[in-house]
Amino acid sequence: MKKRICIIPSGVLNPDNTIESDFELTQSVILSKLYEVTIFTVNCPPALYVLIKMLIKKFLNIGEKNKLNFKNLIKQLIKTLFFYIFKRYRIKKYIIRNIKVVEIINYSLLNQKTFDKNINRWVLSGIKGFKKYFIDNCIIPDLVMSHGRFLKAGVLAYEIKRRFGIDYTYTEYVTLYREGKVTDRSKKYLELILNNSKMNIFISEGIKKDVEDFLKKTVNHYKIIPLPMDLMFDEKSLNINKKSTNSFVFTNIGYLTERKRQKLLINAFYKAFNGDNGFILNIVGSGELYSELNNLVNALKLNNVVNIMGYKNSKEILNILDNSDVFVFPSKDETLGVAVIEAISRGLPVIATICGGPEYILNDKLGILIPTDNEEALINAMKKIYKDYFNYDKFYIRNFALNNYGSKVFIEKIQNLLK
Repeated sequence: MKKRICIIPSGVLNPDNTIESDFELTQSVILSKLYEVTIFTVNCPPALYVLIKMLIKKFLNIGEKNKLNFKNLIKQLIKTLFFYIFKRYRIKKYIIRNIKVVEIINYSLLNQKTFDKNINRWVLSGIKGFKKYFIDNCIIPDLVMSHGRFLKAGVLAYEIKRRFGIDYTYTEYVTLYREGKVTDRSKKYLELILNNSKMNIFISEGIKKDVEDFLKKTVNHYKIIPLPMDLMFDEKSLNINKKSTNSFVFTNIGYLTERKRQKLLINAFYKAFNGDNGFILNIVGSGELYSELNNLVNALKLNNVVNIMGYKNSKEILNILDNSDVFVFPSKDETLGVAVIEAISRGLPVIATICGGPEYILNDKLGILIPTDNEEALINAMKKIYKDYFNYDKFYIRNFALNNYGSKVFIEKIQNLLK
């Protein structure tokens, strides 16, 4: 009989929102080869009070803009009111990428204004749903794997252990600690989680250091287990003759935000190659800078050589990487850089910044590391990697990715936790 693993993300996961917990979903697919995996997700939608305030501001056209239009706000308000009155807690079940997902939804009347009350609402909702689905149905997990972003899943896992005696692991991979966005009141929760887990997992030495700097103490009970790449990057063999263009193609993948520094990349690309049609830059992803990046491309007259491609799914990204020559990752700040791992799994050399993640992945045979926010260094790196391109061994690069970040390596590390 397969052992059971329950994975708890701190974000929401349902058919309408798979991006927020994509890492947890990827891990679940890999682990499902050996284990019976269920993802348990907690959803605390905006309280009725918050929705009414949003509706009033929308009607009066004041305050910050929100993505919901007037009609959708009314629908959500009615839905929240209905379920608050008749069924405050709902359990919904889905199958996403062949993984069983159980979602507990808690509808609330009033907004929880403090950090402690917000965590309390989330955790109590989670305990209620966990008991109803797992405990009452005697579907007892052998291990709960909780994921950070930010603390809630860890506190819930601790409460599950305290009430039901089920061991848990805690995985942390946010940059909030180094960004100074974590307040001192969070320390009691983080210490509670770390001190009572079966194992604490950090996706890189950088994240571990961030947590230790925040707590001002050493974390001894831990393992470094990087986030695994999607199985299709792992399983699809490399075909070095597949590239569909004769141009030299640089590719960047990530959310279109200031932190990812795509504007810096476009400007550096322009200065490095002056719009030469022999060089192409693909930027893949969605985000708040989509229009601004397109405007910059138009202003620099790079429309023929720079492609702002928008959101692409994993299969499309795999194809884009297989038709690229170099991956460029100029971020200001990162936890690890799964996109870098996916790129090297396709044999691509990488240009990346020393920003908290890539420096723990790359060596001289895999690409070039440069300082953050240094346009000149980025220009020089793009020119150098083009000049030295045939010194890079695509098969060495791919094998390095598989041997360090492949699904087999990840499963072996998790197996040791279940012994």
